[in-house]
Amino acid sequence: MAKKTDLTPSPPPQPTQPKILRRMLVRFAVGLFVLAGLLFAYQGVRSCGHDVDLPVSVDTAGHVAAIEYLDEGSRVVVFTPDGEVRPAPGYEEGMTDKDPAWTPDGNRLYFISDREERSFHAYRWNLGSDRVDRRSTGSRSLSQIHFPPESASNANKFALVIAGGYVLQFDPKVGAIQQVMPPVPSQRTGEGEGVGNQFEAFYQQLGAKSFREALWPVGKTGIAAVARREDGYEMLLCQSLIDDSPPSAVGVGDKVYFDVSPLDNTVFYSVVGFTFPDPSAAPDEYKKDGRLVIPFRHVVGMFQIEGGKVQNHLLVTLSESDDVAFTNVKVSPDGLSLLMIVGKYDDSRNVTPEQLVVVPATPGGVQGATVVLAGPIYQATWGPDSSTIYFIRQGEDGKGSLWRIRKDGSGETDLSKGRGNFGNPIPSPQSPRE
Repeated sequence: MAKKTDLTPSPPPQPTQPKILRRMLVRFAVGLFVLAGLLFAYQGVRSCGHDVDLPVSVDTAGHVAAIEYLDEGSRVVVFTPDGEVRPAPGYEEGMTDKDPAWTPDGNRLYFISDREERSFHAYRWNLGSDRVDRRSTGSRSLSQIHFPPESASNANKFALVIAGGYVLQFDPKVGAIQQVMPPVPSQRTGEGEGVGNQFEAFYQQLGAKSFREALWPVGKTGIAAVARREDGYEMLLCQSLIDDSPPSAVGVGDKVYFDVSPLDNTVFYSVVGFTFPDPSAAPDEYKKDGRLVIPFRHVVGMFQIEGGKVQNHLLVTLSESDDVAFTNVKVSPDGLSLLMIVGKYDDSRNVTPEQLVVVPATPGGVQGATVVLAGPIYQATWGPDSSTIYFIRQGEDGKGSLWRIRKDGSGETDLSKGRGNFGNPIPSPQSPRE
């Protein structure tokens, strides 16, 4: 029997993909898989509380942070070396940014804000990625974040903040906080509640009500802090961090300003409207006909915190007249000079600024005082080179403008140029690259 022939036509041949196209499709699929894996890993890291903050190093030399006061609220901004005013992202009208602070290496800018939950938290701005992250947790409002001098141990790792009137150590990497002033002995010595009550008694005896600001000296064996008192005065207190010594009251007055040296454990301060911490314990030579005689009205002093205790308490200058009062004490980054604003003290407990003055950071340093500038100058601070000064000048409209000047009085420059109402200038600690 003859074989039957299949006359069904064959399907047309299918075009084959070029090898290069096949390789591209494979690479694309692998790329999508890798990207999905990276995103999954990133979300896992974030959900586990790990801090992803890149780039690590950011060039902020020549940048000056400040607060811009708006009709509704305030926002943190940075003046760049090319003159741009760069606001931190994520701000919305009505929010309140405040208290900017650079890390000692200048790679990050921290600030306090009520951007979430309407309570004040610590935020970190990475200018390299232009990303702002909240770094504190819980519902307690924070204020006045300060890192220690760059030469201190773990300078970029921990900061001091104020919360609920207490001084706390803050770890912005994980958001952890720990009360350090008044001390909590169970955290430090393990001695229990009795010692804690003893510390509370010390602070109550001094009249301390709540803390306004706190700083670490280089050695971090103690803390210097300004406390508000029940009687309305402010008081500079020092608390040891290495033993159970009671706090030391260094100065009391209507207003207290202070700063720490970047070189050693020296603290510089000024007291406006000086009085004795405990009038009943004042030396007899300051009592006349049953009345207390205050030896001077305003004072600038210095002391060291060694082994957690106040030592070598000396005077830089003093004034017996309300025509000369000292505010805004700032130590230069090289530790050699003090910046002060000098003005008249009035009955409303305010100082009307008249002069920007630089003095040597030594006992009796006023003998070498130099007047840098005269006028309505507020919130002056040093640049990282210890020769440049940034300050706020108040205009006739009451708005603040940001200026720069050399400490010899040359190079006066308006940086804000009428672009807003600014305050609280904080230059990056990074020095310009050669």
